[in-house]
Order: sequence, then structure tokens, then C-alpha cells
Amino acid sequence: MKNIAIGAAGAVIGALYAVIIGLLSVQVIGLQAGAVFDLSNTVVGITEPQVPIWPLLAIVVLSALVIVGLVVLHRAASRTAGVALIAGFALAAAVVVVWAFILAAGRDSGGEQTVGVLGGWVGWVEKGGLNSATHLVIVLAVASFWLPSRPQKQRTPEVGVPRTVV
Repeated sequence: MKNIAIGAAGAVIGALYAVIIGLLSVQVIGLQAGAVFDLSNTVVGITEPQVPIWPLLAIVVLSALVIVGLVVLHRAASRTAGVALIAGFALAAAVVVVWAFILAAGRDSGGEQTVGVLGGWVGWVEKGGLNSATHLVIVLAVASFWLPSRPQKQRTPEVGVPRTVV
């Protein structure tokens, strides 16, 4: 039961991570185009187009924190709990990615290219799921399966004990 809760926590972290990356991605798009978006992804102001340093930096910092956090928790937990955490995270984030591809395909299927950002959290899902930072973090999380769950303790050889060679 404990491992199910840990897996569910990983899933919540994965979904939140992807959606927050989407929110930051919407801000990046707006600042590059000279628009200011509110939380419903509506243009509320016009500004000079600029390099969106702060949202990009936030994406980098958030991604690094998530990866380091997952690896540290994975290594500190039992093997089963670590696998549950990483699997929950990767599965939920992958669901957001698939959902984003479905949203993007639905927007482009009408033969007419739609421009802009979907409103509210649906736009965050689309932009977060299509962001390569989300894809990279999923890959790194899955790759952490091959890390040892706990550091292996090395036994120091006892001094003065003769070795037998077979």
C-alpha cells in the first residue's frame, strides 16, 4: 500500500511538472512575440519582443530540481518504492505528452493552421507536453531505473588476514 502511495505521489509530481513547464512555455512564447499573457493565456498587454530569460531560467531550474529530487528519493528509498516513484512520474508526464500531441493534431487536422495558445490549463498541457524539456526529464527519470537504489557499502579488507587462493 505504501508503494502505491509513493507511485501516486510520483504521478502527481509528473503531471504538475509538465503543466508548470507548459505555463512557463506560454510565457516564453508571449515574451518572444511581444505579448503579455495572463493565467488564462489571454493577451493582456503588448511589450517590446524580448528574450524571455526568466521563464527559460525557471524551466532549467525546475527541470534540474525535479531530476535531482527524483534521483535522491530513488536512491534513498527501497528498490520497490524507488521504482514506484519513478514509474508514477514517468507515466503521468508521458500521459501529458500524449495528450499534448492529441491536442496539437486536433488543431492542425482542419487543413487550416491555427495560431495562438489554447486558453487556460489546456494550453499549459499542450505547451508543456510539446516542450523538449519535459521529454528529456522523462527520459532521464526512466534512465534512473538503472541507478542503484542505495549506495553499495564497500567492505574494507581486514589487515593481517591471509587470503586463500583457489
